[in-house]
Amino acid sequence: TPTTRPRPPAPSGTLHPMVYRKLEEDLKELDLVVGGCERVFSSPVPPTMSRHVIRCMLLWLLGLPAVLAGSMSPAHISLWVFLVSYIFVGIEEVGVQVEQPFEITPMTRLCNVIMLNLEEALAMPPPAEASEQGGGADE
Repeated sequence: TPTTRPRPPAPSGTLHPMVYRKLEEDLKELDLVVGGCERVFSSPVPPTMSRHVIRCMLLWLLGLPAVLAGSMSPAHISLWVFLVSYIFVGIEEVGVQVEQPFEITPMTRLCNVIMLNLEEALAMPPPAEASEQGGGADE
């Protein structure tokens, strides 16, 4: 079948045209992804939005004890206000981190690992050449 037919080896130091074309397509896709990431990174989050969320949460959490006052003991009110405050402040912090994902992601280390993997992949001989060299050594 045409899919199992081995490709002729490329001259030493060059890539087969099909491999080169595929690498070019992958690089174009990578460039589109990087462009999208740069747009996300450079998009500022309006500070008024964050301030508004914090102010509303503060008013709600300060009003919670007044609403619960007649329904349970002061110890229980304190416990529930603490738990609800912990949950809502945690959700707010997660929201802040999601707004700026590049500040918490180790992007430089991730890029270096990708670069090393690409260099290793390009330095290795194509599978057809590797099998021919291995067969010659066993004879």
